[in-house]
Amino acid sequence: MGRIKPVPKPLHFRYPEGHELSGIIIKEHYEDYDNGHFIYRKFIQYIELDGEDCVRFTYYRKPRGGDDESWVFGGQTSLLLQIDIFERLVKKAIEDGWIKVR
Repeated sequence: MGRIKPVPKPLHFRYPEGHELSGIIIKEHYEDYDNGHFIYRKFIQYIELDGEDCVRFTYYRKPRGGDDESWVFGGQTSLLLQIDIFERLVKKAIEDGWIKVR
């Protein structure tokens, strides 16, 4: 548990097989969602990871009424996409009507 640090912040992945990646979270945006039991802070993050520009969707959560030290990272297996892949997927979803950009 702890405080969510401001960007820029370092990022390090260690896979079970031993492979490691390092990078930095450059920018992020978030929205809070209250489900009645927990507050979820849902992020989209712009990341430079081993020389590649990426987007990650992840989240933290804390109990309702918890303070700023109560956040717990919940995105150990978060979606991470290279920017070009992300753009193509979002474009397809918009074309198919799944996403409406207002």
